[in-house]
Amino acid sequence: MRARSAGPVALLALAVGTVFGVTTAAAHASLVSSTPEDGAALTDAPEEVVLQFDEELLADFSQVAVIDEAENHFEEGEPETAGDSLTQAVTDLPSGQYRITYRVSGDGHPVTGVVAFTIEPTDAADTASIADPGAAGEPDGDGAPLGTIAMAVTAVVLVGAAGMLLARRRSAGDDQGASPDGP
Repeated sequence: MRARSAGPVALLALAVGTVFGVTTAAAHASLVSSTPEDGAALTDAPEEVVLQFDEELLADFSQVAVIDEAENHFEEGEPETAGDSLTQAVTDLPSGQYRITYRVSGDGHPVTGVVAFTIEPTDAADTASIADPGAAGEPDGDGAPLGTIAMAVTAVVLVGAAGMLLARRRSAGDDQGASPDGP
């Protein structure tokens, strides 16, 4: 009797582990959008910054800072959390480069990130919009959510493992049906 290979079973176990491992890792809050958008060139200073996430946030774990190149802070008051949205009022922002840093959590595990934007005089902002269509606020379309990519990779691995298992079973069935003397 021939011993069966553990290869397909190991591949299947690896695929299942990948699905559950990536699903757990991807369960943390992820930034979906921001106002202003990352990389935006604004002509007018915003009165607030808004960060939108893919899950409801815990208010006690939400922190936001709006910082210029000289490390000056421009937050006004405490951030406001409403569901999956985080809003931070800001003081008057002069022309320059800024970054919004955040630390949030939807499940107790902190997630951090940075969104950058600039405030430019009207002439410079018009030039930036012409040179970079994405600066006009249109999504640039790169990237897919981590969960979607993980699920696609897992599906490919599962289909491959199932195909290998089926091929081995067919091969084993052909070996048992053939006579030792040939056809």
